[in-house]
Amino acid sequence: MEKVIFDKGRIFLFIDETGDPGHPSKKDASRYYQLNILIAHRDGLRHLNKELAAFRYFRDSGKELKKYVAETKILAGIFKNLANKNGILFLSFILTKEKFMDNYLHRIGKNSDNYNPNKFRNFIVRKSLEYVFAHILSIDSERNNIEIVFDRYLESETDEEALKKYLRGNYTLPTFEKIVQIDSEYSEAVQVSDFIGRLVKDYCFDQYTDSTIDIHDFIRIFILEGSGDISEKRPDTS
Repeated sequence: MEKVIFDKGRIFLFIDETGDPGHPSKKDASRYYQLNILIAHRDGLRHLNKELAAFRYFRDSGKELKKYVAETKILAGIFKNLANKNGILFLSFILTKEKFMDNYLHRIGKNSDNYNPNKFRNFIVRKSLEYVFAHILSIDSERNNIEIVFDRYLESETDEEALKKYLRGNYTLPTFEKIVQIDSEYSEAVQVSDFIGRLVKDYCFDQYTDSTIDIHDFIRIFILEGSGDISEKRPDTS
C-alpha cells in the first residue's frame, strides 16, 4: 500500500491509549495495551469538527463520545465518511502483554520487579510512530508541520518532558513542531481516538459481533509482536 501524502499545511496526530501500561502480573492491569492514532490535515480536522457538531446538535452535547454507545453505528458511519472523503486516518496498534513482555524486558535488560510502566508506554509510542512514518505517512518537512496531541494520561510534568525528549531524540522520526497533552473533554479528535480504540477492542478482540459495522472499512489495525515486528491485521485474517 502506498504511503499517504497530505497537502501543504499542518498535520495533527491525536493519540489515546486503551488499557494501561501496567505489568500483566498485576491483578489490576489490563491484558492488552492499545495505542489509537487519528491523523488529519488541518482541513480534515475542520470537517471532523463540523460533522461531530452536527451529531451533537440533536443530543446532549455535554457527554463525551465514549458515552454514546447506543449511537455506535451512526458514529461509525461518520468516521467512515471522514476517512473516505476527507483523508482522515484511523489507526490502532495493539499488543497482548503476556506475548510481548518477556521479549521486551529481555531486550531492555530488566525483569518484572523493576519494570517501569511509563517507559514501556513511551516505547510503544515510539515503535508505533516509527511504523507510521516509515510505512503509512509521507512527510515533506518543507510543506508540512506536525503536531502530536496526547490524551492527558501522564501524571507529572517530569513524565511529559521525558516523553517529549524521548521522541525528539529519535532521528528516525520527523521533527515535531509541538508535542502536547490535553484533556479529552476539550478535544473532539482525542475523543474520537478513544472511541476508535473501543471499536477495535469490542469488534476485533472481544469478539463482539454486529454485522452492520465493519471496522476494517475505516480503521487500520496493527499487531505488535514480542520480537518487535509490527504487522497489519487484515479483514480476512483471524
